[in-house]
Amino acid sequence: MLQWLRNLLYGGIDAEFPSTFGIDESVRRLAEGTRRNGLFVFASDPAVGTVTASRVHLQRLRPFFRNDFKPIFDGGFVEAGGRVYLRGIFRMSAYTRFFMSVWLGFCVLWTLMAAVAALLDPISWWFPFAGVGMFALGAGFTAVARHMSRADIGWLSEAIREKL
Repeated sequence: MLQWLRNLLYGGIDAEFPSTFGIDESVRRLAEGTRRNGLFVFASDPAVGTVTASRVHLQRLRPFFRNDFKPIFDGGFVEAGGRVYLRGIFRMSAYTRFFMSVWLGFCVLWTLMAAVAALLDPISWWFPFAGVGMFALGAGFTAVARHMSRADIGWLSEAIREKL
């Protein structure tokens, strides 16, 4: 159970994309194939983010659909064995991971404190169940939201491969 929760919040999928070009050309080609920001996107699903040699931060932007639990590619270009690779990881944004950690941590704290209160005052026997319910709601919401964007990894991977 704890491993499942840890993977849900902090887990990611490592990715490596070989390039047939040098680092500078790979950066240029990937930057041309992506947008810097997501303003005024109404009809297409562009890859949006930052592309430099040391940092690549890309996400799929879907018009009229926002999901902060979607996977984001975070990585950089490296040269190994005479070849250029884009290496990184697909995972939720740091802000989303932080927010859900605070949410679930508060639910655990509430449940522990409510259990003590319930032992001291039997009239508040139901307080711990509220914490357990909020924890389950947060974990379930995170799982469903991540599931809704499961195709984004394949889509972003294909967009990156196309350019490299």
